[in-house]
Amino acid sequence: MTLAVSSVFAGGAVPALAAETTAVPDTVQRGGVVVYKYDAETKQSTPQGGADLAGAEFTVTNESNNPVVVLDTYGHKKQVNVGESFVIATKWDADKSAYVAETPTKALPYGKYHIQETKAPSGYGLPNAATYLTHRYVPGYIDQSYAKWANVGYDFTISSDGQVVTFDGTPTNKDGETPGCYDPIVRGGIEAIKRDHDSLSPKAQGDGSLDGGEFTIYNWSDHDIVLWDHFDQKDNGVKHGVVAGKSDKTDADENGVVKPGGKVATITTGDDGRAQTFMDALPAGWYKVVETKAPNGYTLEKEWVSYVEISNDDWDTVVATDCDDRSSVAA
Repeated sequence: MTLAVSSVFAGGAVPALAAETTAVPDTVQRGGVVVYKYDAETKQSTPQGGADLAGAEFTVTNESNNPVVVLDTYGHKKQVNVGESFVIATKWDADKSAYVAETPTKALPYGKYHIQETKAPSGYGLPNAATYLTHRYVPGYIDQSYAKWANVGYDFTISSDGQVVTFDGTPTNKDGETPGCYDPIVRGGIEAIKRDHDSLSPKAQGDGSLDGGEFTIYNWSDHDIVLWDHFDQKDNGVKHGVVAGKSDKTDADENGVVKPGGKVATITTGDDGRAQTFMDALPAGWYKVVETKAPNGYTLEKEWVSYVEISNDDWDTVVATDCDDRSSVAA
């Protein structure tokens, strides 16, 4: 906006002088956006196992009619044209006691925007209804609210000065959507394989057997993990072995939570020398595997230990761990 300004003398006389032109800038109304990040299973802003809730990336797109000048965390200005985007990432916010991705309070000019999670943090996957609905094995376990956490993104508007649009897990519309707030933990499994020490094969010597050997798995990550009710694949996986909170072979509490260093499960070998968890039993992180019982006719390998990482490479990671026992039965 510009104003024409002339000097006015006493008595109201206005000299015939050229007007001075002075620019008076308008201040655009500005606001911001903040997204809270939670573990989808625990509903807490605390990661499970060895995963992390920091580093999730959200893409914010300018859907206004004109370019906008946004302010980054350091107050630097950046022009974002119509249809162009910029990225904000989650980090721990002590004041909010949560992992959040946010802009400065007055980063976004008056206008329309779209926000969507485009990169999941380490050990997590992007919100996706299909992921939730296909990686549970227990019939009836799925709450249909999982479908509302699909990664569809969300349109929002900055319409007043100082307005901060907040996505904190509270449903944003009548469909109960909570865009980007809840990420599913990556899950994998462990397969332990017993072998005869002499033959290095999964076949027993003499009258011995590879059936009945036991391996104990410990949570070796920095954070709690949550177990599902199903665990061992023996007996077709019908809640055999560990049922969270109901077995003396796990330190899980009534909610299936195992603390760091706690006993996750004891899995038992079959005739083929294999002991398995379900492929989606263990949240991303590190696990310690120890042989705690040798099968009939074999001696316990007390010094044997394996450290296994379930990573975010694949939802269905199975890690094979070999353990060679010495036969105590004459061949």
